[in-house]
Amino acid sequence: MTETPIAREDLDARLDALPAGSAVLLIGGVDTGKSTFVRETLLRRYQAGASVGVLDCDLGQGDVGPPGTVSAAITPAPGSAELRGLRGLDLIGSYFVGANNPTRHVLDISVGACQMMRVLRKRRPDLILIDTCGHIRGNSARELHRRAAELLLPQVIVAFERDAELAPMLAPFRRLQSPEIWTIAPGADVGRKTSAARATSRAARFQAALLDSKEIAIAFDDADLIGTWLGAGVPMQRHLIQFLSSSLQVPIMHAETLPGGALYIVAQRDGWDTSELAGIESTFKTRSLTIVAAQMFAGLLVGLVDSRGVLLDLGTIARIDFERRILTIRSHTKRPAAIAQVWFGRLRLQADGREIGEVPHGNL
Repeated sequence: MTETPIAREDLDARLDALPAGSAVLLIGGVDTGKSTFVRETLLRRYQAGASVGVLDCDLGQGDVGPPGTVSAAITPAPGSAELRGLRGLDLIGSYFVGANNPTRHVLDISVGACQMMRVLRKRRPDLILIDTCGHIRGNSARELHRRAAELLLPQVIVAFERDAELAPMLAPFRRLQSPEIWTIAPGADVGRKTSAARATSRAARFQAALLDSKEIAIAFDDADLIGTWLGAGVPMQRHLIQFLSSSLQVPIMHAETLPGGALYIVAQRDGWDTSELAGIESTFKTRSLTIVAAQMFAGLLVGLVDSRGVLLDLGTIARIDFERRILTIRSHTKRPAAIAQVWFGRLRLQADGREIGEVPHGNL
């Protein structure tokens, strides 16, 4: 589809001419005005009596739903509330990713966007705005936006572009009949945030999401632990754990034999001796060995999910009693008894919401 440059003052009229139920995918780098456009459009359409759905795919700087999630929201029923911005929308669903860096989570974001789009479609809004993150560099960015368009099937892509910077993102769609591509130059009045300001904003959102959290104890056998090997195998006997501690020259807090014979080991700290790994593999007759430092679980962001697969709330891991097989989580969920699954994220947080760092895939 040929790109069509659009003046900002003409964009509203073009949106109003779209068929009811149309979806519009917004692409642009950081500080190009995507979120401002979403706010202005939903307020204008809401005041005109239309319903607008918003699908927020920005894990770190999103305006809808809990941080670290892909979330869907819709304007309230006309006359039921005064809409002042994105925070005034009715949240109707969130998909937990548990991270804020999109480059490592293309699949998770794509699955979450697809699921939340289904939730939105059931509400039949007159217009759906899909807000994406500002990640536009490299192959992961191109893959993320291409998958979003393929899965969500927008009628239009609105590209907020400076100096043809989105050419790699838009290239896969140029020869297709749909979606249409409208390009718009960001306004000169669009503000720019520093990386420090963005980090502060993320910390504030996490702090608010976890405010007034209380400790919840969850036995390994009472909930499925997703995104980790912890609890997936048979706990190892004490004398074998002592053997591992001696071989690795570090206290071993927990060990399991996983299906297929793989070993999963939690060490008290980093710095284990790797010289005996071959001996351990020989003793246990396995070639698959995973060792995790216990501190990787401290402050880890988790999603608490009920038996319907619905995200109840966020939480962070306070501690793990490996001997009693109990996970203690800090969360302000009002329905702890409804927790059926605990999804382990990748982001570790301090109590004030500031980030400690992200745990690489496969390290839990």
